[in-house]
Amino acid sequence: MKNEELAKKILDLVGGESNVNSVVHCATRLRFKLKDEDKAKTEEIKNIDGVITVMQSGGQYQVVVGNNVPYVYKALQKISNLGKENGNYDVVEDNNKNPFSKLIDIISAIFTPILGAMIGSGIIKGLLMIGTLFFGMDSTSGTYRVLSASANAIFYFLPIILAYTASKKFGANPIIAMVIGGSLIFPDMISAFTEGEGLFFLGIPIVLINYSSSVLPTILGTWVLSKVEKFLERVIPDIIKSFVIPLISLMVVVPVVFLIFGPIGNYVGLGIANVYTVIYSFNPIVAGFVLGGLYQTFVVFGVHWAIAPVQINNVAVYGFDTITAMYLPSKYAQAGSVLGIGLKTKNKKLKSEAFTTAFTTAIFGITEPAVYGFTLKHKKTFIIASLASAIGGALAGFFRSAASAYGVSNTLTLPVFLEHGIVGIIIAVVTAFTISLVLTYLFGYSDAIDGDRVQSSLNEKADTITTPNKQSVLKSPIVGNFISLNQVKDELFSNEVMGKTVAIEPSVGKVFSPGSGKISMVYPSKHALGLRLDNGVEVLIHIGIDTVKLNGKYFDMHISEEQHVNTGDVLADFDINLIKEAGYSVTTMMVITNPNKESIQVTSNLEELDLNSTVLSFN
Repeated sequence: MKNEELAKKILDLVGGESNVNSVVHCATRLRFKLKDEDKAKTEEIKNIDGVITVMQSGGQYQVVVGNNVPYVYKALQKISNLGKENGNYDVVEDNNKNPFSKLIDIISAIFTPILGAMIGSGIIKGLLMIGTLFFGMDSTSGTYRVLSASANAIFYFLPIILAYTASKKFGANPIIAMVIGGSLIFPDMISAFTEGEGLFFLGIPIVLINYSSSVLPTILGTWVLSKVEKFLERVIPDIIKSFVIPLISLMVVVPVVFLIFGPIGNYVGLGIANVYTVIYSFNPIVAGFVLGGLYQTFVVFGVHWAIAPVQINNVAVYGFDTITAMYLPSKYAQAGSVLGIGLKTKNKKLKSEAFTTAFTTAIFGITEPAVYGFTLKHKKTFIIASLASAIGGALAGFFRSAASAYGVSNTLTLPVFLEHGIVGIIIAVVTAFTISLVLTYLFGYSDAIDGDRVQSSLNEKADTITTPNKQSVLKSPIVGNFISLNQVKDELFSNEVMGKTVAIEPSVGKVFSPGSGKISMVYPSKHALGLRLDNGVEVLIHIGIDTVKLNGKYFDMHISEEQHVNTGDVLADFDINLIKEAGYSVTTMMVITNPNKESIQVTSNLEELDLNSTVLSFN
């Protein structure tokens, strides 16, 4: 699907441009702030070709599209006014969000736009380290200094860059915000700090600090600017607004930042760094085990951005960051698990997709395609990868590996560990990758539990329901084991009150179409649906027993009434474990409500299923 077509479909299904307050993108996701998330058609978006999944977290509606996201974002800008400069700096805030959601939303909006530049800068820094350590590159040469400038500029001028992105989030004038950020690193102020001068503003002493690479002072200053500007917009006459508002803003906010918010932000940053250092020093192995094991879970919920300011602050304060080292193995663990699936499966398409995803995950460090496309889908493989990540993170802590630059960690950025434990981080990532690969291959995956293989595994065994005349062949709607009706704890089905019935104990939480036809009914509670097949057979599929009481919880329908479906199409998803934890059986019934004078053969979705002793008759 072309990027513009994909962008248009996504925009239409999130409720249109009128329902979007703002949208940014990170490495794999379009991150929408919607006025009303209930207007978004989440299931339809998930089913778009080119969309991996949808996440609603941290106050954002996140559409995961993978590595193609920058191009989809540009297409979105092309077909709408979203993400464009239009001179309107007002930002609509959702006051119903909890404080944590607001914090994640702010952090992600401020740091997401600069992620690509930070990755590029980190790679250049790594290459320069390789050049000086192994190839005799002269650090005083013009070549080195030019490249070093390109690698370090984003960190030195971070106050100006963050002022811009923060202004877009807080609704401040971005140019004025950048001027305020620039004042913090103005050469005369840096010189005063270096020489230890005693400066005063209107008799008030200024705490001189080196604000280059700082994070919080600029963000706090831009927030103050947004409040000052909004106040001045209300009280200044229109005829003089264009120059009076910038004049007063600069004269008020810059001194306030130097006197109050700059020192506060700096001390808060130092405090965070010191707290982290105490925890890390207490037991870096435990710290690595916990962070490594949980990091991909943070990614799933979109809250990993909360760690970014701490990482940047660590690099600014100490010159290196150990957090990056502790979560880097999680990316290789995901790659190892996906490779294990690829090696184990006999499905050629799945094998090819797994190999490609594993390679790109390890090289580029983007884990969403691996997580949503493979490991999280099978749950056990995600747990295995998280365990391997924890072990890798513990090893990184044991070797005290650390990155000398901030950015997305991957194979290309490994050189940033050259100064601080490169051997240790290599051992950590290789260990995580290997453990995840081996355990997934041996214990975490088999084709029998993969709903994606339903099409290739329908032809081995059959359960036959016999009457005298013609015959129809239906596919089982569920991957699982046929069970006897006397095991079904619902007399409506066990006594076949509604019609001839087949009962299946699911092993995969998906419902597939047993044949080609139209959807005749979708229950509002999403636990049941009806089909009118092209061969005239009418089918009711009922997921679980008494599950109507869940009112749709743990169920997702992918179809609507009168929609035509083909054999093997995915009709619904349901969470087996959560339904069981809620106290309900997941035994699924397929009821033939009009068998008439025909023989109906139901083929199994499990190659391993032995049906020799299981014969059901429709008489």
